[in-house]
Amino acid sequence: MVYSNASKRDFKAKKWGECKGEDDFINTCIILNKTTYGLYKKGKLTELANRTKNKLYVALSRTRGNCYLVDEKLLE
Repeated sequence: MVYSNASKRDFKAKKWGECKGEDDFINTCIILNKTTYGLYKKGKLTELANRTKNKLYVALSRTRGNCYLVDEKLLE
């Protein structure tokens, strides 16, 4: 799952907020953009803008199995 531009990815992706109401993901990989990853590393996700925080919550709560958080830079 990605924050934005899901259709421009080289892999099948959904935007964080787009998966609201779905709960059939066994495992998820949530790709964190620069801002979100920076705050995650500092342990300060509470400082995210409310809209971003809500979308991240939706993405995090979709998985029934393992959830992986990945820095977007790793995909470059």
